[in-house]
Amino acid sequence: MIKLILLIFFSLVSFGCNATSCVISEKSIIEQSKVYKSLVHIEVTKNNSLLTIVLNAPHEIRGNGITGVILHKEINDYGDNGFSIPLRFTVEEDKAIAWFNIDKKTAKHIFLSLDYGEDCGISIQYSIPL
Repeated sequence: MIKLILLIFFSLVSFGCNATSCVISEKSIIEQSKVYKSLVHIEVTKNNSLLTIVLNAPHEIRGNGITGVILHKEINDYGDNGFSIPLRFTVEEDKAIAWFNIDKKTAKHIFLSLDYGEDCGISIQYSIPL
């Protein structure tokens, strides 16, 4: 009897699942990076073996607010290990500003990734000019 009641109950109750996914292609990142390159400024100041890098970028692109700035280091054939580190940014006068210090030796093959909007927003990437 209990099995019959549970069967009727679960037949009447609707269980649903909704999922979305988004894949931003490398081609899309390259194209978007070219479009917005003039709006993103990366300044490098050298002080002996230490580099100070300052990023100035729009706080919003096409109505999408900035949601993340990530520092990446590529893994390469010379034995350098890769990493990705989220950077804290502030918004001042319609600009997103992030900065960090890094040793010259570690700074080879690094780039910044900026994400705008939620879910399938805009992603752009720029190499750090050394």
